[in-house]
Amino acid sequence: MTKHILAILLLLLFTIALRISAQKEIYFSSTPKDSIKVESIRGVEIESGMNTSKLFNTSSHDKSFTIPLYMGYFNEKRIAPSWTLIARIGLSNNFMNSAHYVLVKDSMQMNGPIYYYNTTKVDYYKFEYQLNLGISIEPRWYFGYKNRYQSGKTKLNSGWFLSFPLSVSTLLINTYKPEVPPGYTTYYQDYKSYCSFGLYGHLGYRQAISKQWFLEGDVAILGIESGLFSYKKQLYLSPVSPNLFQGINIKAAYTFK
Repeated sequence: MTKHILAILLLLLFTIALRISAQKEIYFSSTPKDSIKVESIRGVEIESGMNTSKLFNTSSHDKSFTIPLYMGYFNEKRIAPSWTLIARIGLSNNFMNSAHYVLVKDSMQMNGPIYYYNTTKVDYYKFEYQLNLGISIEPRWYFGYKNRYQSGKTKLNSGWFLSFPLSVSTLLINTYKPEVPPGYTTYYQDYKSYCSFGLYGHLGYRQAISKQWFLEGDVAILGIESGLFSYKKQLYLSPVSPNLFQGINIKAAYTFK
């Protein structure tokens, strides 16, 4: 399933590349460069992607996978000639095929004696679902915008960008409940998540495909994440966790002014 998701993402990115290479129109503008500015737009969007760590996961005993699907509203406001600030609110759906584990007895021999211990193994897989409500603020820089404008290639702010979204989300629905053998307790039983937040750095490309639709693909180069949770009714802030090349995302959006 992971290979299928990756193939779909690569196909969409390839489609964007073909669209870019096919755009041959040359637009001569007498507009002074100082007055060339990005657009302010708003609309609705749908997005999916994958965690790049899955590409390097060679484990054969765990076939879990997650299909993310985000749907939301965005408002992109110009704050400088080539900078915008994007505010978002939306719902993140995660459709998961989750592994459920059981405790089994195992043994190993060390210098003669045999040692017995408990370990876990995958017992079965089950469909699970999570729903998160999230908001974010994203400063975005469309570098090279002025040169593309004079070539007539900046519809709906098309082009390369760097963005730095700051997001906060909270879990609304979670059907995942691990089964615990009699006589055992797990960390998860006394754990409750309240919200998670992160700051990311993305490199991406946007391509308008009509007057109101655009496609967008990006790579999360850097991510810094944390969260607020409780354990045994005590509140904690999880340690800040940095991640490199965290994910690949693809988006389709409908805009209106």
